[in-house]
Amino acid sequence: MNLFSAPYLQIVLKAKTKQLLNVLPFFKHTDYTKFLIVGHPRTGTSLLHTYLNSHWNVFSLNEPLTNTKDSKLLFKTYSKTIKAVGFKYFYEYTEDGSKKNTLIELLKSGNIKIIKIERKNYLRTYVSRRIAEKTNEWSSTEVKQHSLDHKKVILTKEACLYAFAQYKKNELDTDTIIKEFNIPVFETDYETLIQQPNEVMFAIQEFLGVSLQTPQSLLVKQNAEPLNELIENYTDLKTSFAGTEFEPFFNE
Repeated sequence: MNLFSAPYLQIVLKAKTKQLLNVLPFFKHTDYTKFLIVGHPRTGTSLLHTYLNSHWNVFSLNEPLTNTKDSKLLFKTYSKTIKAVGFKYFYEYTEDGSKKNTLIELLKSGNIKIIKIERKNYLRTYVSRRIAEKTNEWSSTEVKQHSLDHKKVILTKEACLYAFAQYKKNELDTDTIIKEFNIPVFETDYETLIQQPNEVMFAIQEFLGVSLQTPQSLLVKQNAEPLNELIENYTDLKTSFAGTEFEPFFNE
């Protein structure tokens, strides 16, 4: 995105203003809506996070559980201009005992909402993660012209099946915990968020109890190429999944 474009300047202005107001020692409160963005990595969680942060009254933290598990530090006092505060909670975090306990502690309070986002195609999620690991590029604000040879990955059926099983298990484990506490949940998916960002974000803003504002993001879509261009052994892999429950993942 152009560094001098109106959208870029608007997003930077909002971010800097909110940071400044949160630093000030007065006009603070904790009476804001708390939320978690729950999903797998590479399923639109970062896009959703940046859309939320583009709202004047929402503050979305950038994966704070990598630094602290203390809910009091996560949901501390913020400027009274902030009406909703939250962060990303990946499904795989439930495999980590301390992060799982943090989730349970937050849900026990009852004063929190869940925004769940999924990607309908597990294969897309897995391919995107493998490419990110290969290129060490997890998000971007500009379109980078990586060659396909630089991005292509080779996948085995066994590795895919293991990844799909882990996705399902982590979803089930986390969803079971969330349902136990009867927490309000808003569900969406990556595909709809990409196609109808305003509609999805307006619904989420209503869910969080903040005013409706048009979402903005500096992020650009990565790996837009079809799977048969991103997976080097695509034909063999597709054949190996023929007749299985995962065959539809190849029908793009």
